[in-house]
Amino acid sequence: TADPQEGQQRPPWVSKKGAFLHNVLARHLIDKYHVCYMEGMPAIWVDDHYEVGEDAIKRVMIELQDSIKEQQRKEVMRYISLRMRHNSKQQADPKYIQFSNGVLDIETGDMRAPGPDLLIPNVIPHKWNPNAKCDDLDKAVVAWACGDHEVESQIWEMFGMCLYRGRDAMGDCPVLIGSGSNGKSTLLNLLHKV
Repeated sequence: TADPQEGQQRPPWVSKKGAFLHNVLARHLIDKYHVCYMEGMPAIWVDDHYEVGEDAIKRVMIELQDSIKEQQRKEVMRYISLRMRHNSKQQADPKYIQFSNGVLDIETGDMRAPGPDLLIPNVIPHKWNPNAKCDDLDKAVVAWACGDHEVESQIWEMFGMCLYRGRDAMGDCPVLIGSGSNGKSTLLNLLHKV
């Protein structure tokens, strides 16, 4: 809406008299940015993924209106909490893993575009490429496993566990055993980078 006095657009959450309408901004965030509570935590859809936490929502408020005051942000968050917290949603099935280039269904191997219908709170910051190959990594895993194919398989499983959001994969706890200078720290650093 144009403000006739200034000739500038007035956002719908600012009344004609200049009053801040926290409920209008809150509903705008809920409708346009899919603000919800995800397993008890506030979440907002930004670009192509969910960000979790009040700060993520407040950052969007500031992007929408740079002059918004802290008290106004609190009013918006209180409205969102009262309206949405009772209807907390569950994360998407852990079979869905979101990468930077889409969402992988690990049961079918299919990729799909990310969307607010899949509540996934984290994005793996790498592109999924099922045909990726790295001879150096393959050699390193063989060396770390000392040629034992079962240990090799378990090392690859550790990488998979790091990408998987489900709790059911955590029945085992991998432990790296060995004397010094045999690659344990290198493997852990690689897992951390992934």
